[in-house]
Amino acid sequence: MDIITPIDSEFTKTKEAADKLVTKLGKGWSPVVWEEQEIGWHYQARKEFAIVTECMDIYTCYFNTPQKQFIRSSDNPRKAVNKCIIAAKRYIKSMNKNIELFKFTFS
Repeated sequence: MDIITPIDSEFTKTKEAADKLVTKLGKGWSPVVWEEQEIGWHYQARKEFAIVTECMDIYTCYFNTPQKQFIRSSDNPRKAVNKCIIAAKRYIKSMNKNIELFKFTFS
């Protein structure tokens, strides 16, 4: 019979929370669980350059691209991701406008 220590129990709870978050987010997300010394177990979900974390029922999405970082939060993990997508699209649209203006300067 295995003896479950408090550390194993905390890991298990954290792993379950990570799996639950990935399920909420849908296909392609992976759970990540790690321990920080003297702080405890933590988790997040990852997909490509996106990371979603949860703290006190608030989900935060981080889009970490080489060009820019977008961070948005919501009470729903999918909404947090969607907010990042909207912010990234707005940024791209703004950059495209700036590029067009720049292009005319040198035409």
